Amino acid sequence: MAIKYNLSKVYALSDNDPQFVNEILKHIAHRDRITIQEIYDKAIKYEKEDDYMTFIRDLQQDGYIVENEGKYIFISPFLKEFWKLDNPIYNG
Repeated sequence: MAIKYNLSKVYALSDNDPQFVNEILKHIAHRDRITIQEIYDKAIKYEKEDDYMTFIRDLQQDGYIVENEGKYIFISPFLKEFWKLDNPIYNG
């Protein structure tokens, strides 16, 4: 089990945490953006409705995404293209 350090808080990652984060990033890569409602819908699918915003904040702090007019987008077009090339098919 992996350990995630977040400021002064330490918490254990569950098995489906990477899948949830990858789902968010694939969605943004293929659809250019994701709304908070779409994030929440995915959080329910992965049983993350209690802590989904922790993952979003981590992605923001790590420089992957930024909130823009109520939607989350990739900060870097290079990261976006990498994610799309690494995950060429997305049906979410």
